[in-house]
Amino acid sequence: MIKMKKEGEGSSMIARSLRISVRRVNQVWGEYKDTENIPIIGENMGRPPDLPLSEHEKEIIREVKKV
Repeated sequence: MIKMKKEGEGSSMIARSLRISVRRVNQVWGEYKDTENIPIIGENMGRPPDLPLSEHEKEIIREVKKV
């Protein structure tokens, strides 16, 4: 993705070829431009494991999944 952007390829073409959103292409490109480091994808994603859900939160999830 970074190589393609450096070569002048458009975000929409990259997104289509990688089957990701244009927004994600722009997010990764923006982080690369800011830090000049290739971002690590897939780390520190989702809910931290040390933060358990409360019963109230679990109930909300159950209700939403019923729909």
